[in-house]
Amino acid sequence: MKRRAFRRGWIAVAVWAFLMAGASAPCALGADVSIGLSVDRSQVAMGETFTLTVSVTGQMRGGRPDVPGLEEFQILGQSSSNRVQLINGQMSVQTATSYTLAPRREGTFTLGPAALTSGGAAVPSNAVTITVEPMAVPPQGQPAPVPAPGGQSPAPSPQGNKEAIFLESSLSSPEAYPGQEILYKLTLYFSRNIGDLDPELPQVSGLAFRQIGKPAQFSTTVNGAGYNAVELSFGLTAQAPGDYALPAARMRMNVVVAGRGGGIFDDPFFGMTRAVPHEVESQPLQLTVKPFPEQGRPADFGGLVGDFAISAALRPGAVKAGESATLAVTLSGKGNARLLPDLKLPDIPGVKVYGDQPVFEEGLVSGAPGGKKTLRWALVPQNPGTVEIPVVGVSFFDPAGGVYKTLRTDPLALTVEPGTAPQGAAAAVEDPGTGRKKTEVAVTGQDILPVKEPPDALRPPLAARLGLSAILVLFGAPALPLLAGLGARAVMRRRGRDNGASLRKKALAMFNKTRRALRSGDAEGLHKAFCAFLNQRLGRPGGGLGPAEARDALLAAGADAETAKETEALLARLDALVFAGAAAGGVSGDMAEEAERLARRVDKAVKG
Repeated sequence: MKRRAFRRGWIAVAVWAFLMAGASAPCALGADVSIGLSVDRSQVAMGETFTLTVSVTGQMRGGRPDVPGLEEFQILGQSSSNRVQLINGQMSVQTATSYTLAPRREGTFTLGPAALTSGGAAVPSNAVTITVEPMAVPPQGQPAPVPAPGGQSPAPSPQGNKEAIFLESSLSSPEAYPGQEILYKLTLYFSRNIGDLDPELPQVSGLAFRQIGKPAQFSTTVNGAGYNAVELSFGLTAQAPGDYALPAARMRMNVVVAGRGGGIFDDPFFGMTRAVPHEVESQPLQLTVKPFPEQGRPADFGGLVGDFAISAALRPGAVKAGESATLAVTLSGKGNARLLPDLKLPDIPGVKVYGDQPVFEEGLVSGAPGGKKTLRWALVPQNPGTVEIPVVGVSFFDPAGGVYKTLRTDPLALTVEPGTAPQGAAAAVEDPGTGRKKTEVAVTGQDILPVKEPPDALRPPLAARLGLSAILVLFGAPALPLLAGLGARAVMRRRGRDNGASLRKKALAMFNKTRRALRSGDAEGLHKAFCAFLNQRLGRPGGGLGPAEARDALLAAGADAETAKETEALLARLDALVFAGAAAGGVSGDMAEEAERLARRVDKAVKG
């Protein structure tokens, strides 16, 4: 038993050493080596696939042999297997490499012979011949049947129609203009189980594709036969005039077929199926791109092509001086919506204008590429009266009529009523940094917040009161005014330090408490809280604080330039959000955290 186990151990070691050497040593062949080529079918049609197997028997180490003629076919898949045998003490190794191939063109092609070198002599393989026939084109667009494994024709379905897979391409228009986006569709019709779809669009210089939306799935009937279908939509744009030939598009996939056993286990009920790579292609198309006409071309034409509309709305129509209204202008329609311009609103005398970020949407409009762009401005009038809103517009080319068109908004007017100030407050003043109105609030004492002080806050300490008579006796009455002045000064300095530290703590506590309540994204609330903190920390009266004003106040209070600059930038962003309204997106949690960190930096940077 021990000898038998010992012998088995040495055999296992020998096999392991042989395999490891084959993985690391350079290519070498033993004396007994053979190589063979085989195909699972010798006749295929365009769009069909077949399998080529390269088998090498012998002690081969390293790479695989090249097969002449393989370049005439597209390799869709590749797999390898190894087999080691010990017969009468002799070791035999067989390596098989299988290629799934699709023909690139029609004709008769020879694969091989492949060759290996053994002991300085070439060991050739056999050669195989493949005949590639034209793709069967059924009459009136009837799809060609998908071949079953082994080249057999598929069996008719219960309705008498053959299973098929075919691909169609189409253009929404055979003509276009530069920059005009038309619709390019790929529709795959199939009556088999398929998966792993991989489309390949035509590659044409000067043409650009972009996918629009998600693939659509539906069922339909073609020439009396029922099919499932998958439709992919793409926007197609040409950059320059000319005639463009669009080659056929391709669609690769895996087709689920039954096994090769030929028994009851080929029934799909038992799950004995496999996936076969398959590829189909569409018909080629032609596109003509015309140049823009010179006659009637507007000076502001920027290449926008399609059919568009413009609208404007002002809400509310009446405000008080210092309040804001929102002007919204919307451009929408069919065409290359990505070329919709960012309109500029002219200056309006006596009105502060704050622009918001444009909102852009694109997709299919009535079955054609299109989209919408909305632009908003916050208008803050400074004086009562009637404000005329300037007209804005855009020019585009209408390909349906072959003419240029210009869009303009309707005239709008904003009614501005006198503003009102609360009783007891000072008149509104304009911030030189932002132009915003703010009200200066009268401050009682040294703190913007109510500060309760004890009635005897200014009295001398108890020890000083008890020792007053002894000091009078020692120094006499002439020293009384000097001592009283020194004592009062010391008390006030100490009280000032204590009160300053208290104000610093109150300022930060007030801001942090307010900031934590602003997680919902209230831009105006965060702006007020940060301004209140700055006013309290800098010992300023209450009210609005502009970005430039805050920067100058911080520099005057001894803060470093970087802190002052960051404070100015944060206030400018908050100021724009407040006046632009919810359209600007509100305040994110990151901005609230940024305001808290900056408040702590300001607290440390301000002297005193």
